[in-house]
Amino acid sequence: SLAGLGEFEGWGQPRAEAAEEGGTALLGCRLPESHPRAQVRFQLRGRWLEQSTDNYLILPSGNLQILNVSLADKGSYRCAAYNPLTGELRVEPTGRKLGVTRSSSGGFHILHPLSAQVLAVPQHSSLTLECVVRGSPPASIRWLKEGQEVLSTGRWRLLHSHLVTDKLELADAGNYSCVVGNGSGVVEHRNYSLTVLEPPSISKGLQDQEVAAGGSVEFRCLVRGSPAPSLSWLHDAAALLPSPRHLVAGSSLRILDVTREDAGVYQCLAHNGLGSVQTTARLRVQPGK
Repeated sequence: SLAGLGEFEGWGQPRAEAAEEGGTALLGCRLPESHPRAQVRFQLRGRWLEQSTDNYLILPSGNLQILNVSLADKGSYRCAAYNPLTGELRVEPTGRKLGVTRSSSGGFHILHPLSAQVLAVPQHSSLTLECVVRGSPPASIRWLKEGQEVLSTGRWRLLHSHLVTDKLELADAGNYSCVVGNGSGVVEHRNYSLTVLEPPSISKGLQDQEVAAGGSVEFRCLVRGSPAPSLSWLHDAAALLPSPRHLVAGSSLRILDVTREDAGVYQCLAHNGLGSVQTTARLRVQPGK
């Protein structure tokens, strides 16, 4: 697809947001369509922020989280989208206005995400599972995978209340929960369902075969990938269609009552939308007795 950056949606009055002193604020940014993906920047009370700092986290979702809010944080905020390939910069037309109040001893609330999330992310990518919590006093935060503590595995770490890994592995697929509680026994949680995507690869390729005319032969094509790759078969570079003599089932191709016309080069092609691989073997047919 061509590189480019779309427009922000919506006009009107700046949205009013509120946060408590010492708590957390979340300022949303709905990035426009962009190829490649846009980088997000925020204008804070007149100055531009391009990267996260101690108190200001630019999240992968494009939202800005302000930690340990102070009265100095009140004012106008606006986000912008930057396309690193074309150099285009678009600033959202309206922005946000943050008000800061004195802290109260209220409860807590998960500000983001508002509902369960379903993610499909390529293997070996970095990933942040976001969980933005507002509350005073600070609530306890635990991350669980299939009901078990995630941090004990050592491959994930906490960034404030978010769960981060630098390199996703296939074993990381599953269901995650951000579980937030306080001393009163009140609990809130948000769930993530994570699929880890893997391009196809050959586990065991085709083997050359030799068979007498009239006999039968089987080629096996063992592949892996997520989502599961679909297979197609070729004979001498032409698509091989199943027939009463050519049986395709799962990862195998069986040829019954072999004739001299079955000799040649066989290919198994595996593809799953993330890539494709192939394996090749030759069939030699000896004259029958």
